[in-house]
Amino acid sequence: MRRIAFELVILLLACSAGGYAAMTKMQLDDLQKTSASLREKLAASDAQTQSVQQRMPELLLKERQLHAAQAALDNGSILADLESAVTKTAASPTEQQLALGGLRMLIKGTGDPDALNSFQKALELVEWSKHLKMMCAAQIGIAASGKQISVLEECTRKSAGAPDKSAPPKPAAQAAAPVAAPPQN
Repeated sequence: MRRIAFELVILLLACSAGGYAAMTKMQLDDLQKTSASLREKLAASDAQTQSVQQRMPELLLKERQLHAAQAALDNGSILADLESAVTKTAASPTEQQLALGGLRMLIKGTGDPDALNSFQKALELVEWSKHLKMMCAAQIGIAASGKQISVLEECTRKSAGAPDKSAPPKPAAQAAAPVAAPPQN
């Protein structure tokens, strides 16, 4: 009887030790996976840090150049000259408005409302109808060649009347309808 009790105690101790070993092994596996994941993140972070450190001298140089240009243009005479030149021109070209907006942004910063107005005026001056036709033709050509491209909505609109014969064809993915295979005997 004592022997059976002793064997049962040893069996219980062995089962509990086995269970403890299995739980410890699972925890060790989880820790190893976490460690490998953290090592990968550390390597990626090191690579990113290296690339940032390589770009830092270039960015610092550009910052110094920007501050020098802002200091040189800060008196406002160049901006006033450009504004008077733009106002004297009867048909203010888009390029002049873009230059004016860019110069205002350089001198006065991104929060300048007149810079924003110059850029918006440049958008208004662009001859969209001429450029839109060329852009539509290029996009439709790319789509016709089989390449995936999202064609502008303006390019795919049809007139309310009869179908337009010169309308662009649908992209190959939309034009092809699924065809059922003939039954085989």
